[in-house]
Amino acid sequence: MSRFADLRPHERKVYSQHGEDGVIEHLLSVLTPAAPFAVEIGVWWGPGLTPGAQECNTRALRERPGWTVLQIDGAADADHPFVRREFVTAENVGSVLAKYAVPADLALLSLDVDGVDYWIWNALPETYRPALVIIEYNGMFSDLDVAKVVPYDPEFRWDGTSWTGASLGALVRLGRRRRYVLVHCTESNAFFVAGEHAGPEPPPPPQEIYARRWGYSAEPVADPLMRPWVDCGSEFNLWRKVRYLWAHYRERLR
Repeated sequence: MSRFADLRPHERKVYSQHGEDGVIEHLLSVLTPAAPFAVEIGVWWGPGLTPGAQECNTRALRERPGWTVLQIDGAADADHPFVRREFVTAENVGSVLAKYAVPADLALLSLDVDGVDYWIWNALPETYRPALVIIEYNGMFSDLDVAKVVPYDPEFRWDGTSWTGASLGALVRLGRRRRYVLVHCTESNAFFVAGEHAGPEPPPPPQEIYARRWGYSAEPVADPLMRPWVDCGSEFNLWRKVRYLWAHYRERLR
């Protein structure tokens, strides 16, 4: 059986939003990455200059002996003791990581910038090969046949509408191009493992993994401007859609 057959029992919230802490702990224990180094781009750090980094994916690792954790946010206070103030874009992601001497074989990269996460991962230099990538996705899309992402804008700021980020289908396709496989998703975060760490037994199909999520609890806020999306290969596959709906139905019966 695949090591990634069903990761929901490992979900556990310490500082993360939806149980990501427990899944991270489990995955890093089975992936055994070379460098105990984690990077999180986009961190909610809490009020003032508190130890902070609450509702994020790397604070628990920051407290673990032997780990180096780099937390970055473009709105952080300049003198924050933990979070570095950097506004990361597709153009500078490589230089920002080099500035902080991030190793090429880092264990974890977490992306949550409320908008252009897809484009930042797409632009990440191939020299950086995190064993695990966690990236926020837009959960309003109902299935993985939809592959849409907001157009790239280095100055993108989320305005509270549903016009933000990328569908999970778009991220799955990007992951394949970068040789990563989807192994889990929570309500808002997708977990991808580098192919060389995935092992011989493949994880469940992405449709099955998506059907296991707890659902999209936020009420979608329509974009009054009806701004366009970039399509990254959306397709209509009736058999795959039936499989997804059946998997979704089975999960709801449990």
